Amino acid sequence: MRRPWLPASCLLVLALGAGCSPDDATATGADDITSTKETPAKEQSVGNCWIYATLGWVEAMHLAHASEALTLSESYFTYLHWFLRITSDRFVFDKHGDWNTGDFVGWGQEIIARYGLMDEAAFISTEATLDRSARQEAAEVAVKAALAPGGALATPEARKDPATVRKVLDGAFKLPPAVVAKLTKAFGADLAKTRGKGASLSGSGFRDPAKMVVAVAKDGARITLDDAVGELDPSRPINASRDRGERRGKYAWQRVPFGKTPAERAATVLRLKKTLNAGFPAPIDWYPAWASMRASDTSFHEPIDLSRKGGWHASLVHDYQLRLADGKVLPVGSPVTDAATLQKTLAPDTAIELLRFKNSWGREVGPLAARGYTDATWAYLSTDFDRSGIDYDEPAERGAAVDAFILPPDTWDGASH
Repeated sequence: MRRPWLPASCLLVLALGAGCSPDDATATGADDITSTKETPAKEQSVGNCWIYATLGWVEAMHLAHASEALTLSESYFTYLHWFLRITSDRFVFDKHGDWNTGDFVGWGQEIIARYGLMDEAAFISTEATLDRSARQEAAEVAVKAALAPGGALATPEARKDPATVRKVLDGAFKLPPAVVAKLTKAFGADLAKTRGKGASLSGSGFRDPAKMVVAVAKDGARITLDDAVGELDPSRPINASRDRGERRGKYAWQRVPFGKTPAERAATVLRLKKTLNAGFPAPIDWYPAWASMRASDTSFHEPIDLSRKGGWHASLVHDYQLRLADGKVLPVGSPVTDAATLQKTLAPDTAIELLRFKNSWGREVGPLAARGYTDATWAYLSTDFDRSGIDYDEPAERGAAVDAFILPPDTWDGASH
């Protein structure tokens, strides 16, 4: 369903309000598939989909508010994530003993909170216009070698030494001396200076989240990216294999589990619809079962087929298709401007039929996937199945193919771009 970009007075029925349309020149193309503005999709080369979902979310909100299309550096985030993971010596290896690059959007938000953002042109200038990072791929090979027996990071003592880790990462990413010096000047040689604790983002290419307004609250308050990422929740659950980096703060977007009961799921779905109706994309953690994917367009359909190995994945929910109680379908990618119809989208007796994601798989086959987007039917996403067949670091349980969304709190009700 395409939502219009109208003044809030035209969409009083929407709890999150309406957005303001940026100039068409900054949209993803003349044939924009929804009114949620997005920057072009990219293709991950290592297991860091959650970074692409995080920065896609940031770029989309900035584009809608400021009419400026950013190309932020996923490689900058990957470098910092690997530094934090290795020096903490937590979750470095998965249950098979392999180098573990996976994480959650909550930790993407935490990297923003600590180190801000950087344009790709300022970190790896040769990849500023590329969809796929060869530098990340080569860096992963180098880091795996360093972590292997006999490597520079093979021991816990080496991994906990910031100087040793930085030396390995600087070489793995092939950072030029000027970029190394820029990081040292901003955060110190051990990267221990973070925002608010001695760091300086005065160098070229940095973007300060405190200066990036991404929305305007109903009461007129300007919501910055700092507000949207919040801070780590000290009461968040942590186990031996996972720390999802849950957030807290007045305007902080938070990880919202899909839920187990019908009531929990209905509440999550309502919040998702409000968020999308307001023109804000929402990160999602979901499970692509490859045998359930249609090769013709890379879309996912029921029933869930676990005959081919899959794995948890983070994407950015861009739009949805809905069936109203009277049977009328509001198709994905089609504009809806009637206020009465928009009000019906939030009714509990309406049913989502599919979600459309901005993905990090590059340009696949089919007209939709060729732009970097993927569809998944709601019947596929919401079906419970035995997760014991999933190669995952947590205890097996029954659950749906959608695990959680990253959604704004109620303080965003009535917010606009």
